[in-house]
Amino acid sequence: MVDLPVRGEAPSRSYTFNGQDRRIIVLDFFAYWCAPCARVSPILEEQIGNHYKTHHGNPQQIPVELVAVNIESGQPRRTDAFIRRAGLSKVLDDFKGTLLGHFDATGIPLIVVLETQETDAGYVVRYKHSGFEGVEKLRDVIDSIGVTRRMGTDSNPGMHANIGTASVSRLAEVEQTFQTAAEVLWNNDYQLTQWNMRYGQAYDRTEWDLGATVQTYALEMRSPDPFFTARQTQADRLLGQLRVDQEVREDLKLRLQMGYYRGFQSYRALWLHDYYAEIGRLPFLEAYPDVEPRGGQIGTQARWEYLSSGGFLEGGILLLRDHIAPSAEFERVTVIGRDRIDSVIYRLATENVLNARMRSLLEIQCADTTERQRRWSLQGSLNSALTESLVLRTQVGMATEKPDFDAWFAGLTLEHDLGNSWLLSAFGRLYHDTGELQPSIASSNAPPGLESYQAGIGLRWVGDRSSARISAGPYWTRYEDSNLDAPFFEDLYRGRDWGLCQAAFEVKF
Repeated sequence: MVDLPVRGEAPSRSYTFNGQDRRIIVLDFFAYWCAPCARVSPILEEQIGNHYKTHHGNPQQIPVELVAVNIESGQPRRTDAFIRRAGLSKVLDDFKGTLLGHFDATGIPLIVVLETQETDAGYVVRYKHSGFEGVEKLRDVIDSIGVTRRMGTDSNPGMHANIGTASVSRLAEVEQTFQTAAEVLWNNDYQLTQWNMRYGQAYDRTEWDLGATVQTYALEMRSPDPFFTARQTQADRLLGQLRVDQEVREDLKLRLQMGYYRGFQSYRALWLHDYYAEIGRLPFLEAYPDVEPRGGQIGTQARWEYLSSGGFLEGGILLLRDHIAPSAEFERVTVIGRDRIDSVIYRLATENVLNARMRSLLEIQCADTTERQRRWSLQGSLNSALTESLVLRTQVGMATEKPDFDAWFAGLTLEHDLGNSWLLSAFGRLYHDTGELQPSIASSNAPPGLESYQAGIGLRWVGDRSSARISAGPYWTRYEDSNLDAPFFEDLYRGRDWGLCQAAFEVKF
């Protein structure tokens, strides 16, 4: 017999597993910092707890009860927020691991199916598993309990899930997600906007989502070049992307992604194209081609959970082909005379739950691009719960590419839980790179070194099935002096003070 205090009720009231009333109890062990728990617990509440409540038990009319078990004593407000978002109806606190210790758990989420019986323990374990094998597996186990007894063959109670109603097929319920976000970056002569939306479904072990992004660049172009006339230009970039995740087994997930875009990758690439297109109309110069940049990508990734709910390793490869304007800027590197770029990006990352208050991510990436040296980048982040209501997120990273490109960045975000699903944040970010000047070309369009600074505040609301956020703040860019004899691009690469505003919304149904 095991007694535990019921969360939110007087300590004298307890929950007892015994054999007096025959029933089926499904235990869902969780903690607020467990990312897989955040996905699994709402599914269990809706598709196990509510399902059997509606059907008055399993097919043999044995009552089924879902009990979520919280194992984390720290950060009670975050636990309350987890319970609210997951919609959990009955929660127990197991701070000392009393109940968890009965099942020799190797990690969470741990799911246990018990049948109460007249035994010394008061129950018989019908199913136990660290990780989530899907709703259908659990329903097969629950629906089979009681079948063999009525047939008079209850000789192996632990094997009930393999017979009886286990062969009955059913349609798994689908969880759908819709996301939309908008971003505006502006100053007195440049306005950059981005809007994207994403729709996805999660079905048993398969998840997929389809996204679309629209970016708009509106520029007032100026140059000291006497052959160039100041002008306004505008262009759109359209991007579509598909991602499919397949859970091969409980600790291994594979991803396939592909995408296609049309339009300039940045406002700088548009500026350079329009500049050369106008200069190319001069009678003593060869006409500059009027091109439509476009590109595609396809890649795959594997995610291995080497520690249950505590350690993840990801590895992937991404193939890209970009058709660009000659002499355009491509990822902060000037490309001269080429109109097609092929890239292969290799990525390896590890994510770890260090303890109940800290979570880390470390990522290394290598980009191998046409006629360029390999670019290596390394970045890391650490999420730390300073107090019950304060979380600090730190980010650092660097990148290098021969012969002379180096970059680094650092960022901080402090988030305060205001209660009632509201969170307030303040953030800052620094970036620096050396640029890639080409001194042998008097009018090089290569970007000089850059420093940028960003600061802002944000507000986020998290509901049971939806969330929304908004943030705003200044963004400063400062370029180094290029020291070129013909600085035709000084307006493009001059320091600017920007305003940045972002908003997003997500709903699951």
